[in-house]
Amino acid sequence: MDKKKTPIVVSPSRWIYSKNNPDVKKEKIYKNGKLVENVVDYPRRKQEVMLMTSYYDGKLKHATFQSYLMEDGHNATDEEAGKRSKEYLKAWENSNVYQTILSFDNEFIDENISLDSLSKKLMTKIMPQYLKKIGFQEPKKMLYNASLHLDSKSGHYHYHISFTEKEANYKSPSSKKYMKPKYRRRGKIDIEDLNYLKRITTLEIKRQSLLKDKRIQLNKDIEDIKERFNINSDNFILHNIKDLHLQDQIDELSELIKEERRNKTQKIKFNSLKNKKIKNLTKKITQELYKDLLKDEKESFESTLKEINSYYQKLNNANNVKEIINETQESIKKREYVDNFVYNAIINNLRNTKKQKLSKEDIVKEIVVKEYTNKNHVPNKKNNIINHLLKKPSRAKIKRGIYSLKEEMEKATEEFSKSFSVQTYKQ
Repeated sequence: MDKKKTPIVVSPSRWIYSKNNPDVKKEKIYKNGKLVENVVDYPRRKQEVMLMTSYYDGKLKHATFQSYLMEDGHNATDEEAGKRSKEYLKAWENSNVYQTILSFDNEFIDENISLDSLSKKLMTKIMPQYLKKIGFQEPKKMLYNASLHLDSKSGHYHYHISFTEKEANYKSPSSKKYMKPKYRRRGKIDIEDLNYLKRITTLEIKRQSLLKDKRIQLNKDIEDIKERFNINSDNFILHNIKDLHLQDQIDELSELIKEERRNKTQKIKFNSLKNKKIKNLTKKITQELYKDLLKDEKESFESTLKEINSYYQKLNNANNVKEIINETQESIKKREYVDNFVYNAIINNLRNTKKQKLSKEDIVKEIVVKEYTNKNHVPNKKNNIINHLLKKPSRAKIKRGIYSLKEEMEKATEEFSKSFSVQTYKQ
């Protein structure tokens, strides 16, 4: 990656020792609580903010005020910022206050991600990950803020970042697992940790652009699955049920849904259902569809998810971020979305299904399929399956093949069973 397009973490970082820090006497200047107030107040000044080069020498330059971000990524109101200043002063009694800057080449940002998106990710994803990396156990036990500025001289986007502990939350790498967190005593943050912040920020920025094509494909895969449940289409999936057992499950679910609906006409929300039998049966039907009628669409969807996860890992490796990705949160949410769509589509479209007219040939085919998949009774060689069935046409075999048939097939079942009243056939 071109160095000039790589985010730059300005070093050294700055810290203000807590009042109760044993090392505070070595740095008397940090006793001044006004410095802590300034951590919150200076980023909000609309007429003057500090340039990176003058950030540590106190000289102020004109620049453009952009935002003051809270932990969830929203811009603080004046009331929230004033409250945060008091919170920092309270935390400063026992916790050091830390500051650093993330500065970017504007072209690098503009080509890959919007500032709004980057700000949100910085606060909700990057900072929690960074804080945990440098020893703070629970991000929720921290106060942290960031302010986005645009230097009038260099024109670079940059974030002023500050953080402190609301309660004892730090464990050094040498701490034993059973030891309770303490307030961090050390002020200096190692360059390796600052570089880590740079790497994970770069990774997050590049993910957006590099995965654009894959996300387009993923959305197409999802639309292909959804299209199969378009009741106005000839390809509507519930009109093409050939498997007798699956048809039986659909019939059973249909009756349960009718009872659930009674006189209600509005759509049913799967996740709001309390009937476990309906939910379990819907999931079973969905899995059967994934294995058969939705097989191609589902495989394409899963393949794209796999590519996305693989790409995340490659980006991590390229940025020297040691993070093993088995399944990204993005993939988990997409899979949940697809499954819930299918569940809702099934339970709300059963009344639009066309029940299949089954012939004796369909029944024979189903018997052969069921028997062939019963590995405990079928010969190893495929070409012996028919002979095997003809030599031992027991009633148990017949029932295994046609047990799923309902009222419309009862007579056909009875007639068909009579044809197997003898135990063997001559070859």
